[in-house]
Amino acid sequence: TNDNDYFAFFDFCIDTVQCLDGTAVKVLLHIFGANDVIVRRHAGGLEKKGKESVKNLPVLIQFIIFPVMAIVMSRFVEVPGLEPDYFIKIFAGMFVGMSPLVATASIISEEKSQGTLRVLFMSNVKSVEYLLAIGSFVFVLSMAGAGVMCFAGAYTGTDILKFLGILALGILTSVLIGAAIGAFSPNQMVATSLMTPLMMVFAFLPMIGNFNENVKKVSRFLYSGQIDFLIGNINTGENELSALLIILINAIIALVLFALAYRNLRKV
Repeated sequence: TNDNDYFAFFDFCIDTVQCLDGTAVKVLLHIFGANDVIVRRHAGGLEKKGKESVKNLPVLIQFIIFPVMAIVMSRFVEVPGLEPDYFIKIFAGMFVGMSPLVATASIISEEKSQGTLRVLFMSNVKSVEYLLAIGSFVFVLSMAGAGVMCFAGAYTGTDILKFLGILALGILTSVLIGAAIGAFSPNQMVATSLMTPLMMVFAFLPMIGNFNENVKKVSRFLYSGQIDFLIGNINTGENELSALLIILINAIIALVLFALAYRNLRKV
């Protein structure tokens, strides 16, 4: 596999996201009982947001930097004794803990600042409908980055499904946490103040924990710490159940916080 293959695959992923027509969101919203007007609005909004965000460098860079760094480090840094996919695993964990969280929080806080949420409240849009519309876009774009790293890691067979499945769990949890931050923040400045320390903790604490046992004792309670653990043990399946349980608990807490924040916003 050469460098052109990596970037050709990444271009394909970006083109796919840019051409989103909202079909997946239509299905999901119908499952949750949304009426046709809401479905059309969210699907159209997803398509518009996809095209805008792919052209928005600050948003797009969140999804590019880690896959690119993973490819560069894997291709040009050789350390005796390290696994070939060592840097892929490291940057994949950091990607999950940072990019989806930052993107989701930024999008929601921006919509609050622009008054878009107020319009949605007047249309009686439910929290789950709004979360699906925003979260679906961030999830798809994040999975494009995950696909690039999976391709760069040269995974085969069931390891492809395991790698993408693990990252998907982490991305979903990060989206929920980012949504909670965005919903609680009155504006983008506050959102940035909240998400910066959190994304540093989620992205870097698990990596540091790989070299420090005391830090690892703390990071193992974080969803990103368990994602890092699962990626690192992708071939062994060690302690998968306990790791999934911790990720689930993190996701539920984030979902509850978002629902509470969204409900309070409707009352304002």
